[in-house]
Amino acid sequence: MAAQAALAVGQALLFSKMRSYATEVEVSYDTTLRVLMGALDTKDKTTQGHSARVSRLTLSLAREMSIPNDQLVHLERGALLHDVGKIGVPDAILNKPDSLNEAEWEAMRKHPMLAGLMISQVGFLEGAMPILLYHHERYDGGGYPFSLAGEAIPLEARIFAVVDSYDAMTSDRPYRDAMSSDAALHEIRSHAGSQFDPQVVDAFDRVIERERPAQQRAS
Repeated sequence: MAAQAALAVGQALLFSKMRSYATEVEVSYDTTLRVLMGALDTKDKTTQGHSARVSRLTLSLAREMSIPNDQLVHLERGALLHDVGKIGVPDAILNKPDSLNEAEWEAMRKHPMLAGLMISQVGFLEGAMPILLYHHERYDGGGYPFSLAGEAIPLEARIFAVVDSYDAMTSDRPYRDAMSSDAALHEIRSHAGSQFDPQVVDAFDRVIERERPAQQRAS
């Protein structure tokens, strides 16, 4: 009995150490992801800081929609990595100061599939794939790359699509100034049911109203 008890204690300690090591490795990987995505934001001059902002806001929206805590890490990673496929898009297209032509848009539209191919071999990032692949789908089926519609689009991607669009609208671009938060929210509400999931839009509205200072609402 004593030997069995000692063995059980030894196995428990070993399991605890292995779990602790796995957690440390995962934290190290996530730190590396943030560094890499910061580098990608630098490559695309129009979106510097975008990945960090959308990652934070995606988590806030996911919590508002009662996404289980153990799933939040996958949304955070997906938000950080959503544009990793742009590594395969020429800098001249990413940083073009005016509108893209059709050939350039075609190259840009490939980035979700490129991201999927890049990440598919990285096991611990499997949970991030829905955002990477589907964040440019539209609720009405008019998006890309698969023309999915409604709940056929994974919820993670429907959540992220709203956050991504809001951050894009409230950030400066070479061809336009940033919108105010109110103007961006109005634009998102006007596309509920077409571009965006209406339930996600309602939840996002609550998040923004709660998080932003009143004096910034019409800045």
